[in-house]
Amino acid sequence: DVNFNTVAGASTAPDLAVNSINAPASVVQGSNLVFTYVAKNQGNSAAGTHYAGITIDQQPSESNYIAYNDIGALNAAGTQTLSNSISTTGLSVGTHTLYIKEDFWYNYVAESDESNNVRSVTFNVTSAATNHAPVVAAGMADQNWTEGASLTYTVPAGTFTDPDNNNLTYTAKLSSGAALPSWLNFNTSTRVF
Repeated sequence: DVNFNTVAGASTAPDLAVNSINAPASVVQGSNLVFTYVAKNQGNSAAGTHYAGITIDQQPSESNYIAYNDIGALNAAGTQTLSNSISTTGLSVGTHTLYIKEDFWYNYVAESDESNNVRSVTFNVTSAATNHAPVVAAGMADQNWTEGASLTYTVPAGTFTDPDNNNLTYTAKLSSGAALPSWLNFNTSTRVF
């Protein structure tokens, strides 16, 4: 009698995966989320040219992607580092998920494992800071001065406030925007004319 032992051979097909994603933890709404990622062939044979699809908050597919990268041929155990960016203008403030899927376009590459092509990372979209102009909080009473007489006037604290709670810096100009005449001085730190 002759006995034969069979051993299952290792797959000789490519196995494409997104090995890692490097993206910022947060981005200001309206700016671009700039990221890099590593595409890797974990299989035992080369993979031809293919595409990686990119989406936010759902996995990429042929009918659902917002960006993609062309990925050249990858040898067995080969890697490529790629980069891309996505505008956050249409995203709400809060937590979102960036998805990248290797070989997303009609499965160009027949792989040994089609279930490991997607990797994701979360990031936060923060509100864009808007600087608001100071406002008059308490109007100043009209002032009458006698020509030739010396006068001192202090702009009361709290006359102007900043909606963003920024420190205010005071300056004084004529209503035309021109500098004050030489006989009229304004101390910016004490608010005194």
